[in-house]
Amino acid sequence: MITANIRNRAASVALPKEFKLPEDGFFHIAKKGEFPGTMETADGKELNVVQVVDDEAIAEMVNNFKKAAEKEDFAGLLVDRDHLSHDPENTTEAEGWIEEVSVRNNDLLSRIRLSDIGTADIKGGRYRFISSEWDVKPIGQKDFTEGCRVRPFRLTGAGLTNRPNIRGLNALTNRKTTLTDDPSNSPAEQADIQNRNKKTMKQIATKLGLSADASEDAILGELAKVMNRATTAEAKVTPLETEVTTLKNRLTKIEDDSAESEMDAAGITKDDADRPAIKTALISNREGGRALLKKIAKPAPRKEVPARMTNRENAKAPGTTTEESPQATQKAEDNAGAIRNRANVIAKTGVPFTKAWKQAKSEFAAKGA
Repeated sequence: MITANIRNRAASVALPKEFKLPEDGFFHIAKKGEFPGTMETADGKELNVVQVVDDEAIAEMVNNFKKAAEKEDFAGLLVDRDHLSHDPENTTEAEGWIEEVSVRNNDLLSRIRLSDIGTADIKGGRYRFISSEWDVKPIGQKDFTEGCRVRPFRLTGAGLTNRPNIRGLNALTNRKTTLTDDPSNSPAEQADIQNRNKKTMKQIATKLGLSADASEDAILGELAKVMNRATTAEAKVTPLETEVTTLKNRLTKIEDDSAESEMDAAGITKDDADRPAIKTALISNREGGRALLKKIAKPAPRKEVPARMTNRENAKAPGTTTEESPQATQKAEDNAGAIRNRANVIAKTGVPFTKAWKQAKSEFAAKGA
């Protein structure tokens, strides 16, 4: 992108009608808008261009100024007379130094530390206008051409001037701005400003849901409501954001623990070099991570089961001996069956089976069975 340094011999804003300095030391440098002008290139060619001073232009100039001001050797931006300091044959005496910039009501202002001659020139009425000086670049194209639109992006200085139509090398001639408090504005310009302000207020009123002819107090009241609603919403959002953060942390912990458990179950040991990558895969893509884990899972170590021997053939009832005859064994089994049958009969009368068993056993003992 080609850029050019523009020295605006056209005044941005007229100085106060009285020969006195602004109380806060801030002077208007530019106002937002599109301003026709002429530009003289380095090869002497004169172009008609449109200077676009919009939010982007003002923001860039403010940001670039702040960056320059942060440097240790920053002494301020030179304010001279009629930008003559750019001509080697002229003096470089300073009328003042721009030490700070500010945006107020869509205007770009600069705080100028005036020199002794600068103070005398303004208070004495020698100069009535301040002319900005900045770098510009074409909008939407590479080179400067006839009728192109250009945007300022870096403030490089200013000059006191009384000849707004004087053009110098790479100079852009601006018409004076249309501030309502500029005493140099014509009645027609003042009326135009007022009409545009009324149109803007009507648009704001409509956006707020009011009638286009709503009073300023009504508009301000509605704006206050909007601001209060925004403040209330922000107050509600803050705890929700905290809760969301807490839930995210919990989810992260759950995912982390789950991945660790799955790797442990798959036999991936803590010292396995692939464990971190597998864990990442499990957390970022659960299904894909599990498929990968399934492929590389290591078999779990076999547990040694002790040999067990059941000697059912040698089992015997408590209280019996291995010397008992087969006939005695058979009799004991018959008695047990008879006792069980009798216990079932007794239990049908509502007696608990354990108690019924004891009663049946007693009956058989009494019979000497």
